[in-house]
Amino acid sequence: MTAPRRLRIGLWLDDLLVSKYAHALVAWARSQPNVDVVGLQTHSSPARVRPQGVVSRALYQMLLAIETAQLQRNPRYQDHLKTFELHELGCETVTLSGKASDVAAVQALNLDLVACLGTGLPPDSVTSSARLGTVAFEW
Repeated sequence: MTAPRRLRIGLWLDDLLVSKYAHALVAWARSQPNVDVVGLQTHSSPARVRPQGVVSRALYQMLLAIETAQLQRNPRYQDHLKTFELHELGCETVTLSGKASDVAAVQALNLDLVACLGTGLPPDSVTSSARLGTVAFEW
C-alpha cells in the first residue's frame, strides 16, 4: 500500500511578517503528518494607503490608537494585532519576482491549494497551477 499524498498549500503573502491567524494556520499544518506549507512572498508589497496632510495623519494615528486600545480591553482580542516572522516556524518560503518565470517556479512546487492571505490576488496563471484551486481571504 502506498503512503497518502502530502497536501501542499502555498500561502500567497505580501510580507513574511504574518498575522497571528496565518501563524496559527502554519502551526496547524506543521503539526499534521501529511500537510506541507510554502510561503509565496510577492516581490513588491502593496502600496499602503497613508493619509496626506498633517490633520489627516493625526486623525489616522488617533483612530489607530483607539482601535488598539479597544482591542486591548477585550481579553479575547488582546493579541489580535500581533505579528510573527513566518520563518520562525521553519516554513519553506519562495520569493517571487513578478516575472513570467514565477509561473514555472510555482508549478515546480506542485501545490494542491493556494491560500491568499495578503492584500493582492495572484495572477490567473499562478492560481490555475494549484491542483485544487485558490482560496482568498480579504481583510
